[in-house]
Amino acid sequence: MQQSSPKSASLRAFKCRLMGHNFKVTQKVTNYVNEYKCTCCKKEVSDNSTGGLDTLTNRTREINQSLRDLFTRRRQHRLSNY
Repeated sequence: MQQSSPKSASLRAFKCRLMGHNFKVTQKVTNYVNEYKCTCCKKEVSDNSTGGLDTLTNRTREINQSLRDLFTRRRQHRLSNY
Protein backbone atom coordinates (compact mmCIF):
# COMPACT_ATOMS: atom_id res chain seq x y z
CA MET A 1 0.00 0.00 0.00
CA GLN A 2 1.34 3.40 -0.94
CA GLN A 3 1.66 5.95 1.82
CA SER A 4 1.14 9.58 0.97
CA SER A 5 3.63 12.19 2.00
CA PRO A 6 2.59 14.78 4.58
CA LYS A 7 2.78 17.45 1.90
CA SER A 8 0.33 15.70 -0.43
CA ALA A 9 -1.99 14.90 2.47
CA SER A 10 -2.07 18.56 3.48
CA LEU A 11 -2.76 19.57 -0.13
CA ARG A 12 -5.73 17.20 -0.25
CA ALA A 13 -7.02 18.57 3.06
CA PHE A 14 -6.62 22.12 1.73
CA LYS A 15 -8.60 21.21 -1.38
CA CYS A 16 -11.42 19.87 0.81
CA ARG A 17 -11.43 23.03 2.92
CA LEU A 18 -11.54 25.16 -0.21
CA MET A 19 -13.94 23.16 -2.38
CA GLY A 20 -15.77 21.01 0.19
CA HIS A 21 -15.61 17.30 0.86
CA ASN A 22 -16.66 14.65 -1.64
CA PHE A 23 -18.31 12.11 0.67
CA LYS A 24 -19.23 8.62 -0.52
CA VAL A 25 -21.28 6.12 1.49
CA THR A 26 -18.99 3.42 2.89
CA GLN A 27 -21.44 1.67 5.21
CA LYS A 28 -25.22 1.64 5.29
CA VAL A 29 -26.15 1.31 8.97
CA THR A 30 -29.95 1.66 8.71
CA ASN A 31 -32.34 3.25 6.22
CA TYR A 32 -31.55 6.63 7.78
CA VAL A 33 -28.00 6.33 9.12
CA ASN A 34 -24.93 5.96 6.93
CA GLU A 35 -21.18 6.21 7.31
CA TYR A 36 -19.29 8.31 4.76
CA LYS A 37 -15.67 8.78 3.69
CA CYS A 38 -14.25 11.70 1.72
CA THR A 39 -12.64 10.40 -1.46
CA CYS A 40 -10.03 13.13 -1.34
CA CYS A 41 -8.82 13.56 2.27
CA LYS A 42 -10.18 10.24 3.68
CA LYS A 43 -12.11 11.97 6.50
CA GLU A 44 -14.80 9.67 7.93
CA VAL A 45 -18.15 10.93 9.21
CA SER A 46 -21.53 9.51 10.17
CA ASP A 47 -25.08 10.81 10.39
CA ASN A 48 -26.10 12.02 13.84
CA SER A 49 -29.49 12.17 15.54
CA THR A 50 -30.21 15.70 14.30
CA GLY A 51 -29.51 14.87 10.66
CA GLY A 52 -26.05 16.45 10.56
CA LEU A 53 -22.66 14.82 10.14
CA ASP A 54 -20.29 14.00 13.01
CA THR A 55 -16.70 12.81 12.86
CA LEU A 56 -16.58 9.02 13.02
CA THR A 57 -14.98 8.02 16.33
CA ASN A 58 -14.54 4.58 17.87
CA ARG A 59 -17.61 5.22 20.04
CA THR A 60 -19.69 6.21 17.01
CA ARG A 61 -18.49 3.08 15.18
CA GLU A 62 -19.60 0.90 18.10
CA ILE A 63 -23.01 2.61 18.23
CA ASN A 64 -23.45 2.20 14.48
CA GLN A 65 -22.44 -1.48 14.69
CA SER A 66 -25.03 -2.05 17.44
CA LEU A 67 -27.70 -0.29 15.37
CA ARG A 68 -26.76 -2.34 12.31
CA ASP A 69 -27.04 -5.60 14.32
CA LEU A 70 -30.37 -4.57 15.84
CA PHE A 71 -31.96 -3.64 12.52
CA THR A 72 -30.59 -6.74 10.82
CA ARG A 73 -32.16 -8.95 13.50
CA ARG A 74 -35.47 -7.06 13.28
CA ARG A 75 -35.53 -7.38 9.50
CA GLN A 76 -34.81 -11.12 9.67
CA HIS A 77 -37.50 -11.58 12.30
CA ARG A 78 -40.08 -9.74 10.19
CA LEU A 79 -39.20 -11.74 7.10
CA SER A 80 -39.44 -15.04 8.96
CA ASN A 81 -43.01 -14.21 10.06
CA TYR A 82 -44.25 -13.92 6.46
